[in-house]
Amino acid sequence: MAHPLRPAHLRRQRRQLPTRPRPVRHRPRRDHRHRARPGAALGDPVSQSDYIVASLGEELGLAGLFAIFSLYLLVTFRGLRIGFDSADDFGALLAVGLSFGVALQAFIIIGGVTRVIPLTGLTTPFLAAGGSSLIANWIIGALLMRLSSVRRLPHRLRNAS
Repeated sequence: MAHPLRPAHLRRQRRQLPTRPRPVRHRPRRDHRHRARPGAALGDPVSQSDYIVASLGEELGLAGLFAIFSLYLLVTFRGLRIGFDSADDFGALLAVGLSFGVALQAFIIIGGVTRVIPLTGLTTPFLAAGGSSLIANWIIGALLMRLSSVRRLPHRLRNAS
């Protein structure tokens, strides 16, 4: 029952839910001449988002993707080596944890793009255009470089700093 003092244009109208679900209609993407583009039915990967791995795979091919994966493996193994060769326990745990974090982030994104695992909200390390994520990954790289330089210092200089 409507309130007698409330004007008609302020009253809420109840909407009835449809009795059956409406079919979803997919339209192919169209270019500026209103023609369907090739590949629009499959969906083009958006290179500015987390699907940069799919775009790079399309542009660079399988050899390019293996090169990118090998760079991630190189960063991971170098970080693990820095951690295992570290003189102090904190540096070792920090280096191993940071390198494992980069490897896990890359694994989740690559697995999500290839639909092996569900895609999450992570960004691809050092590749995606996320501002804060990119800064955080460069800070991780700087910390690993600093831990690597501390590892190479002579023992008498290590204790002084």
